[in-house]
Amino acid sequence: MLKNISLLISIFLAFSLVAGCSSSGGELAAPATTTAAPDAGVVETTAVPATTAAPATTAAPTTTTLSDEDKFINGLENAALAVEQGDNVFINCTVEAVGIDAAWSLLDMAPDEYLDNPLSVEDETALTACIDDIAVRRETAANLDASWGATVSTSPEFFYASDVPEYSRSLLEEALLAATALWGNYGPLEYWVAGLDVAAAEDLGDQFCTKRVQLGNHGNVADCLEWDYTPNFFVERAIDSSERIVNGWGGGNAGRNGNREWGLHLYSSSYPICFAEPSICPFADDQKTVFHEYFHAVQHAFIATANWDLRDELMHRENIWWSEGGAEYMAQVGSQEMRNSGVLTASEWAPLPERFGWMIWDVQEWMSDNPGQSPSTIGYGDDGQVAYSYGAWAHAYLASKFGPDVLLDTFYPGLNELGWEGAFANAYGMNSADFIVEFDEFMAQPVDVLVEILP
Repeated sequence: MLKNISLLISIFLAFSLVAGCSSSGGELAAPATTTAAPDAGVVETTAVPATTAAPATTAAPTTTTLSDEDKFINGLENAALAVEQGDNVFINCTVEAVGIDAAWSLLDMAPDEYLDNPLSVEDETALTACIDDIAVRRETAANLDASWGATVSTSPEFFYASDVPEYSRSLLEEALLAATALWGNYGPLEYWVAGLDVAAAEDLGDQFCTKRVQLGNHGNVADCLEWDYTPNFFVERAIDSSERIVNGWGGGNAGRNGNREWGLHLYSSSYPICFAEPSICPFADDQKTVFHEYFHAVQHAFIATANWDLRDELMHRENIWWSEGGAEYMAQVGSQEMRNSGVLTASEWAPLPERFGWMIWDVQEWMSDNPGQSPSTIGYGDDGQVAYSYGAWAHAYLASKFGPDVLLDTFYPGLNELGWEGAFANAYGMNSADFIVEFDEFMAQPVDVLVEILP
């Protein structure tokens, strides 16, 4: 039935390693997608929720199939297609319903083999609940697909821990709304912000999970609190941000955590230290961070598929200079433009050329330490910040050479049809490999020459 679907195999294997392959089933966490924030840490992680199976029926005989075999097998095929397209909730439900051993058997069966190797009615009844659930959610997803990528008239929703001060909330909302005004209002969008108090962070997690259950994203609050990244993030960040403030440090974590499957741009943020404590860092830094993260919503809005692997491929996440560098460049330039125009509250910060100069030093030092290599090959990890800086400069170079509107007017509109490489060639008239060679030569020049291309 689900034979040769490599995504399923890898997820079941991951479950067996983490959960010990319990034959009674259990929760199955989905693969994580992670994005490093421009100033610190890991920020973008999406966990697919578990679905609780319907209660099993025990009165019927234990070795016969359901009467409507064709409908049942069609349901299995429909579920397999959903998984292939990136929806893994069915896997969680199947493991919970029939156990890991029976789930593995289904994984290895072709549809016609099922009739010769039926599950018990008890297990089939439980599995039918999973099949029915995925049918409903696929219908819902089809409706979401019709609006995905379009700008919306509804405003973003903001949710805060109780100890986040009002003036910090106002500055954050001002920044996000300014970004939507600049690039378009893509939604629906939720922005969740942790504070410093652990109890307040836990309350925010309860609020988050209650909302997820109300919207059908999670089966129950307890599973959400245990398995979803976001409520645990709130507590971890409350502890971290408190330590940062005591030590006089800025920074923190913020990011888009998904969720295409839910038809939602979902954000979580640590306590905005620069908004709350401008004596530690200028709140222009937090303005830029909000713009950076919102630009990821813009990028994702242009990608239609719900399949995680394809989304990562179109985001060019293997080498992060493109997606993260693009968000950083657009955030630096865009937030500066909005401050200059008075849309954003003024804040003292180093001029734009000076800030880009800081990035040059990171890149040139890395290139000096790694002769013959290009920062374009850097992924998330220890050198991730170099990739951010390198990518921001790459986008500055492309914008100066081809115009600042090509990225949003030409590259992204062609992404679904042409793929990443095809969209790049269509927008910039060269393949990415030739561009990297040209750009790396450009980056070897002195800083005072490089900053001349900045807007």
